Amino acid sequence: MISIRFLLSPATTFDLEVEKIDVRTTFLHGDLSKEIYMKQLEGFSVKGKKELVCKLKKSLYGLKQSPRMWYQKFDTYIQGLGFVRSNADHCVYYKHVGNDFIYVVLYVDDMLLVGNNMDVIKEVKM
Repeated sequence: MISIRFLLSPATTFDLEVEKIDVRTTFLHGDLSKEIYMKQLEGFSVKGKKELVCKLKKSLYGLKQSPRMWYQKFDTYIQGLGFVRSNADHCVYYKHVGNDFIYVVLYVDDMLLVGNNMDVIKEVKM
């Protein structure tokens, strides 16, 4: 929250562009790094094979690993776009291109984008 406040202050002072993104189904996007199995859900088990379990391929809500897997996927993706992760707060990323700049703050499943050019912000949102 401190990083969000820190970026909103110059945004209001210098009339910068601000956008907010809410990522739906956030924790369903993470790739699991370990094998995790779960019991078959009631009503979805195969007749005569109720003792079998399901191997998860993606993370689910409620798994302890889900937030970490989501962050790792986001971190890899955003750095692939040329953003640099802040040393002060690992949920803050920035990118400078010529006179344009953009900052991205990740907060669980929300993102705040602050920059001086709306076209650059729209490009990142795509």
